[in-house]
Amino acid sequence: MRIIVDNLAVDIDNRTVERGDEKIKLTAKEYEVLKYLALHKDKIVSRSELLEHVWDCDYDCFSNVVDVYIRFLRAKIDDGHNKKLIKTFRKQGYSLTA
Repeated sequence: MRIIVDNLAVDIDNRTVERGDEKIKLTAKEYEVLKYLALHKDKIVSRSELLEHVWDCDYDCFSNVVDVYIRFLRAKIDDGHNKKLIKTFRKQGYSLTA
């Protein structure tokens, strides 16, 4: 299965990510966060939802781990591109949106 958001392709079967012609290397946890966002593209995903599904813990497990991984993903996926795909919705969560 391949999920496309603008020029970003997340290949679930092969665990690969490309933006345009560029292959993007992600750590296992970065990939899991991106995969979850991609599976729920165009929807707002809360921090607690990411903690539950990616880290298998509830809200108080790690206070800022989601924010840190979103920052890592933005550095690898959005930096250098005019169009930013990972969006923050204050007090709600994050979304992968074209």
